[in-house]
Amino acid sequence: MIVIGISGNAIIFLGVKILIDKSEIADYLTKAKKLIVQNKFSIALNSNRMTNLSLFDEYLIDEERIKIILLDLT
Repeated sequence: MIVIGISGNAIIFLGVKILIDKSEIADYLTKAKKLIVQNKFSIALNSNRMTNLSLFDEYLIDEERIKIILLDLT
């Protein structure tokens, strides 16, 4: 998904304003964190994800550190 911007309680996605509730975001994060704890996640490291690759290369972040960072999202 490409997020163009966030305005108040709405996400602007490809020019379309989508209303979301904070509880929906919290539910999504809860589900995502559960999958992270269960090691059921992956980080795309192909050529289209150069930012992800640079995190590993420039900052010497390993997968365990990435997992900690993801679990800290609020």
